[in-house]
Amino acid sequence: LLARCFYALHNTVIPVIAGLVAGALNIGLALILRPLASPYIFALAFSAAAIVQMVILMVVLHRRLGNLENEFLFIRTVKIGIASLVMAMTTYLTLYAVAPLVDMQTYVGILVQTVSALGVAGATYLAMGFVIKLPETRDLLVILRSWFSKFTKPLTSALVNTFTDFR
Repeated sequence: LLARCFYALHNTVIPVIAGLVAGALNIGLALILRPLASPYIFALAFSAAAIVQMVILMVVLHRRLGNLENEFLFIRTVKIGIASLVMAMTTYLTLYAVAPLVDMQTYVGILVQTVSALGVAGATYLAMGFVIKLPETRDLLVILRSWFSKFTKPLTSALVNTFTDFR
């Protein structure tokens, strides 16, 4: 999203440079941490590079545009990070809690485990967003309520009409 800010300012050079720096950092970290040979290490290298790219773009954008409400962005980022961390922990726990209950040697068992973990992940993130007062969570809940009401009103009215209209 930050790169799009530069594109809106008709500047494509800064996002490319930041991307090259992040790519070089990603490759460098992967090579340095290669002896540990774990997929987690490569994910950590990728995440670190993405964070560095974000910081580069934020710093340059802040210098170009001035006040970007940095405190607001920082607090929002920390809140989203907390909600994401709690979501990740509950998802991980759900994966291991469901595994003994299903046959993990079949596609159906893996599907049940995956759907369970995804459901818990979504519910946890929404709950945490609501607890830490993320405005996006409230907006999403309003959208979901209106979406469900659009589908449930015709269904409930059809059922009511079916059972009450005895002409």
